[in-house]
Amino acid sequence: TTVMRIACIHVPQLSLQCATRVDPALRGAAVAVVGVRPDAGKAQAPQVLACSRAAFLLGVRVGSLAPAARIDGVQVVSANTQLEREAVRSIADALLALTPVVDVGGRVGVGGAHLAMYCEVPSKTRGSSFGERVLHQLELLGITGRIGIADDRFTAWVAASDHHAVSTDEPNVLSVPRGGSAAFLSPRPLQLLSISPEVQHMLEALGVTTLGAFAALP
Repeated sequence: TTVMRIACIHVPQLSLQCATRVDPALRGAAVAVVGVRPDAGKAQAPQVLACSRAAFLLGVRVGSLAPAARIDGVQVVSANTQLEREAVRSIADALLALTPVVDVGGRVGVGGAHLAMYCEVPSKTRGSSFGERVLHQLELLGITGRIGIADDRFTAWVAASDHHAVSTDEPNVLSVPRGGSAAFLSPRPLQLLSISPEVQHMLEALGVTTLGAFAALP
């Protein structure tokens, strides 16, 4: 039997993309989106949930408290959780038109700025062509993203979230060959694992800085 392949749909800066869908004039501007993280309690102070590249270059950082975004030249807008929920639902509906199994996933990255969703790649379908169809559906929704396809969720997420990209020429669909997860992950940084900073620091002190080196531990 053929092992089902998994696709990860990585939507960067979800709150910012939702804001620019409503107000296209924000595109390309220095923008910081502030609000309370969706997974945080109501008592938590508002923080920067997403920011544009232009705002980042001016010193705005995702995860910092909202007042830190009030920098000259940066437009501060409030997050709209209703719009974000509708965007996630729209993406899920678009995926369900292409594949019967969809997992809405959740927020990932520093400050939960990005969205990672998952779905099965239909059998007898090339991963790259499926990924292009997903990107087209996202484009119709006014959303940009990256697609990673692999034998398992973690590898698909690493491929989609593009932690290792060194240029803007990286492909928007990255399909890891069947059986190639270990080789693909081996040079990736240890920070991709959900381990405490203390343990990570200890491993790095021992020279273990990549997933491959971690996997080779006894």
